[in-house]
Amino acid sequence: MKILRCADCRYSSDVTDSWGYSLCMNPVVNSKNADYLGGMDRRAMQCSEARGGRFFAKCGLAGKLWEQAEPKEDQS
Repeated sequence: MKILRCADCRYSSDVTDSWGYSLCMNPVVNSKNADYLGGMDRRAMQCSEARGGRFFAKCGLAGKLWEQAEPKEDQS
C-alpha cells in the first residue's frame, strides 16, 4: 500500500491554523463548513481530521480524495 501524505496532496494548504496543523482545502471535505464556505481559509478542516476516521471520514486513512500536487518550482 502506497502511503499518501497530505503534504503531497494538491488540496493541502501551505496555510496552517493557529495550532500549526496543515489545512485541507478540498471542497468535498469542507462542503458543510460554514466558516470555510464564507471565505475563512484558516477555518478549513485540518488534514488530520479529514483523514482521521477509518471508515466514515470523507478522505480517510486510504486517502479517498487525495490527488497528487503539482511539483513545486525550485526557488534557486
